[in-house]
Amino acid sequence: MSRARRGLVQVLIPVTAVVLALSGCSGGSGGGTDIKGAGEQTSGVNDVNAKDAASLRNGGDLRWPLDRLPSNFNRNHVDGTDGYAKRVMDALMPHAFRAKADNSVAVDTNYFESIELTSKDPQVVTYRINPKASWDDGTPITWKDLAAQAMTLAGRKDAFRVGSSSGYQEVEKVEKGANDREALVTFRSRYGEWRALFTDLYPKSTNEDPEVFNRGWVDRPQLTAGPFRVESVDRVAKTMVLVRNDRWWGARPRLDRIVFRAVDRGALPDALANKEIDFYEIGSNVDLFQRAKTIPDVQIRQALQPKYNVTLFNGAQGAVLADPALRVAVQHGINREVVTRAMLGQIQPAAKPLGNHVFADGTRNYRDNSGAASFDPERARRELDGLGWRLEGDVRRKDGRELAVRFVMSANVPFNEQVSKLYQDQLRQIGVKLVIQPVPSSEFMKNHLAVGDFDIAPIAWESSPFPIDGNAAVYRLKPDSVQQNYGRVGNDTINGLFDEAGAELDDARRADLANRIDEEVWKIGHSVPLYQVPDAVAARSALANVGAFGFADRDYAAMGFTG
Repeated sequence: MSRARRGLVQVLIPVTAVVLALSGCSGGSGGGTDIKGAGEQTSGVNDVNAKDAASLRNGGDLRWPLDRLPSNFNRNHVDGTDGYAKRVMDALMPHAFRAKADNSVAVDTNYFESIELTSKDPQVVTYRINPKASWDDGTPITWKDLAAQAMTLAGRKDAFRVGSSSGYQEVEKVEKGANDREALVTFRSRYGEWRALFTDLYPKSTNEDPEVFNRGWVDRPQLTAGPFRVESVDRVAKTMVLVRNDRWWGARPRLDRIVFRAVDRGALPDALANKEIDFYEIGSNVDLFQRAKTIPDVQIRQALQPKYNVTLFNGAQGAVLADPALRVAVQHGINREVVTRAMLGQIQPAAKPLGNHVFADGTRNYRDNSGAASFDPERARRELDGLGWRLEGDVRRKDGRELAVRFVMSANVPFNEQVSKLYQDQLRQIGVKLVIQPVPSSEFMKNHLAVGDFDIAPIAWESSPFPIDGNAAVYRLKPDSVQQNYGRVGNDTINGLFDEAGAELDDARRADLANRIDEEVWKIGHSVPLYQVPDAVAARSALANVGAFGFADRDYAAMGFTG
């Protein structure tokens, strides 16, 4: 799962996948298995069989497997923050900036001619919209679309269920510039990561009507503006078809269609071998990797990526883990080294736990801040005793209440099943009863995670070029607006650090504040990062500009086939 934030792209892919770092090899070639850990990979590169789009065959269908279709196609809605929605909607919606392989960003000139900081006091950013940019119905994209989105995502309208207000809450006003194609965005205070705004730009009509914002994009996307447009969504058949957008003003897509289809992960190798799909993400399943190597004309493409698996803890009022001291005590009973070895040891012996909630390992500002929640079962027992949770038989109790926590997870996902059993065994040793509760994948996000119906839940996050903007929705506590802080865990110290970091224009000082935020997040038992996973994709050899994207955004118009 990714963080749907603009900063962290929430891959709420029900933690189906840890993605391995593998040596590139072709199916059936007997290629090696030189598995590299995150610390051994180099950021700034990806592996997508890069080709000049003009050299690719004109036409064809890209058959793209997903675990499931998105539950909401509005990426700015709290239910639309998962990685499935990102994979689909990035082909359809405008973006201000696009991430490159080195984790830097550049203006997406399909939509904006320029985006510049034109004043520092007050802070003003000038957006000059591409004069050719329009929505699929022919309506021009104008400053009014930016204004409507900024005002709605600021979080000041209770009727709109916003996924993240980070950055937008600092916007004072959006005004018309020299013409309708120019927007002047004035901030009420300094905001360092202003480039993070207007990723996933939606039309004015969506952002002015709470019914459209909340429900209008559930069944299918509405007004879009990308190189592709929606032809059909069939939730019964679990398929979605995109076709070339005839109104598109940018480079003509090489593909005729992109066909998204829900495929069970265990069926992916057969589907690829039978030419029913064109690639798949390998994930943490050794079998998916081994079988990919045997499929003719298939390559394994790899890159360092910012995705990591994590278990969230529910600290909401009334939850069994509401006390931060209790959460931290329980976390002292979790051996992340054992979990990492169990999940990746056979294929990545050098794999190690991730020690930071904000920065990916292998990036400049990463440091391990995990000491506050280090594995120490004796300390866990002492702290639980001190909190009044006394061992009675095999399970601790307090005031007649059993210390039982629910591990709520998407069903039929091998990763979830393995990690939940490891947690269950480890926590049993400190007197905590873990109740494993599998739920249908289609219900996990909407009916459990988003509403706080869990004690511990596994998901995955992806970091981004904007660590403050991206993480604020996850770690800042706003009782009246959960956004992506699904466990309702936080405090005033963390909120204040986000305020300070958000206003910091110096990159180095902002990075230092981000690490201080991470230290505080560990101290209150917000969540347990497990390990970062490099990207690995099994792809048909003829498939170009698709594969292990690493830190880069996807270029859908450039995707296609050689020959």
